[in-house]
Amino acid sequence: MPDSINDFVSFMQNSPTPFHCVEEMKKRLEKKKFLPLLENKSWGIAASKDYYIERNGSLLSFKTPKEKIKKAVIFLSHTDSPALKLKPNAYEESHGMGLLNTEVYGGPILRSYLNRDLHLAGIAIYKTKSGEIQKKLLHFQDTPVVIPDLAIHLNKEVNSKPEALSKQNHLKAILGINLKGKNPLKDLIQKEIGKNELLHSDIFVVPSENPTFFGIDQNVLGSYRIDNLVSVHSCMEAFLQTKTRSVDTLYIHLAANHEEIGSMTNEGAASPFLMDSVQRIVNSLGLKQEEFYQVKSNSLCISLDVVHGMHPLYADKHDIANTPKLGDGIVIKQNANYKYASSIDSVGYLVDLCKTAKIKHQFFSLHSDQRGGSTLGPISTTHTGIDTIDIGTPHLSMHSAKELMHTHDYTTLVELIKKILSNK
Repeated sequence: MPDSINDFVSFMQNSPTPFHCVEEMKKRLEKKKFLPLLENKSWGIAASKDYYIERNGSLLSFKTPKEKIKKAVIFLSHTDSPALKLKPNAYEESHGMGLLNTEVYGGPILRSYLNRDLHLAGIAIYKTKSGEIQKKLLHFQDTPVVIPDLAIHLNKEVNSKPEALSKQNHLKAILGINLKGKNPLKDLIQKEIGKNELLHSDIFVVPSENPTFFGIDQNVLGSYRIDNLVSVHSCMEAFLQTKTRSVDTLYIHLAANHEEIGSMTNEGAASPFLMDSVQRIVNSLGLKQEEFYQVKSNSLCISLDVVHGMHPLYADKHDIANTPKLGDGIVIKQNANYKYASSIDSVGYLVDLCKTAKIKHQFFSLHSDQRGGSTLGPISTTHTGIDTIDIGTPHLSMHSAKELMHTHDYTTLVELIKKILSNK
């Protein structure tokens, strides 16, 4: 198995939330000499250098060219996944059981979370004895929880006419039975932050199972959060592997939080985070405002996200001629109503690149009777005015607690991004 695949697996294992994902990215970027920048400080950016900026669960990294910037290529991915999230006052007791009250984040397949090993992960903010406000990542791997389904004897039609789950009543995780203490959940968090004053926490209920390689050839990878850590990691990996430095192209990777809930947040792709950062980069490198607009006009955004692959058990749900197969390479997404941002120019550019470099590629268009989702592409192109293309890798069981992909599609995506980065 390639080293990049093994690192991808490790990356997913250690990234149960967007906050952990950003921390894992920082470790790898700093190891390759990417320099951190603070938004509330002046940026002294130099040519031929690599930098990154973090904002909560988002991270923007970039590589400056050797000479004056004439264009930019911006890669977009997202750090969040559909999940269950604890409410502010999450702990409650019912009939002797300690329960954790959740709400739904994004659009997960809810039944895939039932009767599955789960645990808690997130972030806490607290005040130290000296009055400083600090944060700490939380990952309670030694405290598994579970959401039990109802026995078939009490739900006779569960296999033929399954009753819809109540998001309020049926998605509460069991923390324990006959627990001692007023709030065992708070006690868990308090143990992690010591004697400091807990101010608040953001905690998710996430699957505990490690990623698994399936099949005779062990080339089908199954894991929680493949959507969209496959895009985050492949882009970061390509950035780290590429040795050449562009003469005049600024390369940026924004791994944004909150895509699954619409991106309308301070760190989401609909915020000014991306373009404010681009403006500051070009300003720091001495470009005038008119030159900034020229750079924008010459630039391209590449939105990276997963796409539905051909499901052999539900082939009737697909437009067979326009549905990609697992293992057949990267996917170019198109939609007549621009749920994907791919344009005639951006598609022409990428197809030509793939053909020249002999990189396997496919096309995706949704079955016309189905209603699909969207990506960061339309959001970004609306806010940036930069031509955009939506691409990704094909998957099965999207938004479930265990998604499936082919390892070859990951390596093909890394190969494509490296090819783009190597264009001088």
